[in-house]
Amino acid sequence: MSLHGDQNKIETRAGLFAHSLQIQGVLVEHPELYPYFYENEPVPIDVDEKTRIQVEIISEMLADMIDHAAASLLTHEGWEEYANDMYEHSPAFRRFADERRQWYPSMWRWIER
Repeated sequence: MSLHGDQNKIETRAGLFAHSLQIQGVLVEHPELYPYFYENEPVPIDVDEKTRIQVEIISEMLADMIDHAAASLLTHEGWEEYANDMYEHSPAFRRFADERRQWYPSMWRWIER
């Protein structure tokens, strides 16, 4: 790989890491949302509007990050497993992704159906 290619890979990884930290920061500030993404807990139908919006935003952030990883990295470097794990263990993420398949074409190369 060329020096330019190495630099692009480093920048891509740094961007993905920053995006991941941003999502983790939101979950640290709102730990009540964590089960919706990592413990297979469905969002209750009667959840309040603020929580519903927060879950949608985090789902979108995750999908953006995974799609960017799928589009940018030559090797999956664990991201494919992360994408499948998130899809399998988060009903909120799964619903968001399924409803917006056309938004994230690269992500779907990794998610097994």
